[in-house]
Amino acid sequence: MLDQLQERADKAVELALSSGADDAFGWASWSRSVKFKYRDGKLEEVKESTSRSLQVE
Repeated sequence: MLDQLQERADKAVELALSSGADDAFGWASWSRSVKFKYRDGKLEEVKESTSRSLQVE
């Protein structure tokens, strides 16, 4: 997963440079969150989320 994000960031920077940018910086991130909600000592809800982002400046 992380290797894929790194490759995509590298390709995005290459694309920016080949399109005429003088300089380019790429950033990729991945995050995962799990939330457990309890009520009266009992598990009531579990939520999971993941996100990926790619930024080029």
